[in-house]
Amino acid sequence: PLEYPSVDPGYGAILSNMKPADIVKILNRNLDALPQVSGVNNHMGSKLTQLNQPMEKIFEVLKKRELFFIDSLTSNDSTARRSAERIQILFASRDIFLDNIKDKKYIKKQLMLLVKIAKQRGRAIAIGHPYNETFTVLKEEIPAIRKSVKIVPVSQLVGYL
Repeated sequence: PLEYPSVDPGYGAILSNMKPADIVKILNRNLDALPQVSGVNNHMGSKLTQLNQPMEKIFEVLKKRELFFIDSLTSNDSTARRSAERIQILFASRDIFLDNIKDKKYIKKQLMLLVKIAKQRGRAIAIGHPYNETFTVLKEEIPAIRKSVKIVPVSQLVGYL
């Protein structure tokens, strides 16, 4: 994160000051621990996504493994889209954060905005956290949402740039 080290992303994080070989080693170790993974996202990666070289190293690994990348867009200066285009990996970016404020009314409002975007653009991607508030709102709202838009795995919304 931009706020590192005061905000610690924890074990297994890839940091902007790491050597390319260390980035590849940590990423491969993390991916090996999740054999069913189909794609990754830059959770707490706002600083790293601003740097072309580390992102291209990451994308080279993802390309070899045929994995997609979802940019959280936690930085307005993200280079992820350009790097994904150069490396030619499946890519998309989020449209909405559901729960950057952990409040059920706010989460419901964000969910309704997501539906509006999906209807306008034909697709939309949301990112949420495993918060009780988020689960509660999703459980309550998904039946109605399914009547107006189709909910699909994010893997169906990624593409080559």
